[in-house]
Amino acid sequence: MKQLLLCTNTFAQVNIRCAYMENYKRYADSDKIDSDEMILEIGKQSSEYYSLWNRGRQAIVDSLSAKGASLEEIYTARERLGYPKSTQFFTIYKHYPTKGELLYVDNLITSHYQYTEKMVMPEWEILMEKKEIAGYMCQKAKADYLGRTWIAWFTTSIPVSDGPWKLWGLPGLIIEANDSNNLYSFKCIEIKNMKTPYIIKVPKKNYIKLTKEKFMEEEKELAEDMHTFAKKRGKFAPVAIGDDGKPETPVRRKYNPIEQ
Repeated sequence: MKQLLLCTNTFAQVNIRCAYMENYKRYADSDKIDSDEMILEIGKQSSEYYSLWNRGRQAIVDSLSAKGASLEEIYTARERLGYPKSTQFFTIYKHYPTKGELLYVDNLITSHYQYTEKMVMPEWEILMEKKEIAGYMCQKAKADYLGRTWIAWFTTSIPVSDGPWKLWGLPGLIIEANDSNNLYSFKCIEIKNMKTPYIIKVPKKNYIKLTKEKFMEEEKELAEDMHTFAKKRGKFAPVAIGDDGKPETPVRRKYNPIEQ
């Protein structure tokens, strides 16, 4: 028996921090699978989703820069911190700035971007299959959403309608999810209650505000041809040096964004 679900609830009176291990294929013409540890912080009215690795590395840079440390000292401290490099610099705020809206902020080279969009509820199909994940009994669901077919496992033991990335709309926290081609996947590795109430604090930056469609165009251009993207905007892009000591010709890549 299958059930189509149109969920209307959003967040319970909770403050939860959920960590996911994400695996993703950034380029369609490559066999490389990247990984990142992502954090979902859920409050009473909204949530925040970001890369722990990126935020951890950036925090040490900001802290030492404020103290006047040298670049060498900053780089040494950052590597000693132990967080691997991340290619994901975005943060997703659900139900922010108002209920039913999503705020997306990101960095493209040295510029800060942001856009807002209306949160469209995925039309989840609840399936009968169940299994235990991370100590929670979960149920399977499926939906076509933002260009991909998603398989999700959610638990009603944590009755919050949220999950990794832009996924949401089930009657419980999404513990695990992957697209039908297994190019993007998320698996919960830790859930804990936060001792202090979660409060959104969007960093104060000189944001370039644009539509989601325009941002996705610029993101694709950067991912596929960083040097052209940088040159058009008066930015510097590093050039790889080959074994012969000469600059290598940049290779154009076929970007595989999570949202199609």
